Amino acid sequence: LLQLPAQHADDVVLARLSSLLSERGHGVRNRPGPRTWRIELRDGWDGYLLRLSKSHRNRVRRALRQAEETGTRLQIAESATELERGLGLLLDLHVKRRRQFGQEGAFSAAYLESFHHEVARALHRDGRLWLAWVERAGTPLAIEYLLLGDRVAYSYQSGLNPTALDEAPGALLLSLLIKRAIELGLHSYDLLRGDE
Repeated sequence: LLQLPAQHADDVVLARLSSLLSERGHGVRNRPGPRTWRIELRDGWDGYLLRLSKSHRNRVRRALRQAEETGTRLQIAESATELERGLGLLLDLHVKRRRQFGQEGAFSAAYLESFHHEVARALHRDGRLWLAWVERAGTPLAIEYLLLGDRVAYSYQSGLNPTALDEAPGALLLSLLIKRAIELGLHSYDLLRGDE
């Protein structure tokens, strides 16, 4: 069995591989995968807001206003020390949130945690990683692990503080990161796959 999930339907190499396998009598099945979501940012913050529904736009504005009023701040790991703190927060919040669903999470095995620490350090040194979180009074509310490339921010993994879910900290963090991506001239914010 050869499974190739999340591949582009128009990929020439995959089309040729499928054709060769079929010609040799192997069963080939193509099916649609999960949806992917990419937010275009080229028309700036105001343009982004205008593409949202009126109710969504109002929620974003209200969340940003409330964040400012309550001292909720966006933190982005700039130094190696901040990166290490952020990685600890990511693992902690990610595991706590996944456990609410009876799941292990993406970092459940020691080798995965070690791998992500190593990769995150290298990507951070090269300016190709954002580790960003929102916190209030020193308490982290939500965190996002993003990869950067070709003027696109790829939202790779996240964590939420289960005690703060009523405040929708993930939506607040997403709004702040989209705003920052626009300010830095990125073209897109890619949420990768799934409808979460």
